[in-house]
Amino acid sequence: MNVGTSPRVKKRIADNKAKFLAAYRKAASNMSSACESVGISRNTVEQVWMKKDAAFAASVNEQKERMIDFVESALMKNIIAGNVVAQIFFLKCQGKIRGYVERQEITGKDGESLDVVYKVYKGFDPKKV
Repeated sequence: MNVGTSPRVKKRIADNKAKFLAAYRKAASNMSSACESVGISRNTVEQVWMKKDAAFAASVNEQKERMIDFVESALMKNIIAGNVVAQIFFLKCQGKIRGYVERQEITGKDGESLDVVYKVYKGFDPKKV
């Protein structure tokens, strides 16, 4: 009999997954904190449970989405309240098409990629540059 499939082991894993999900919600989707509070490794969560259990992975991802929604709502409240830093942050993230960026993004026509060609010259020694 495979020990990994025994009912007792399955129940213990299911209980640990439930404890992790509760800790993950309580820790505001902080994976390290949730793992530490339950006493399991991050590797177990990410490389074993999430890869082998689609329902568990969906629960983790749903909690992460809820946290993003919460933070987006808080950001919007700050924007409406006149918080200039929040407004600038929003524009840097969402207003790029209107030029609100800190860096120049060089693209081809209509945002397509550019082809880059490197030429190597005979006798060129990069150590002498």
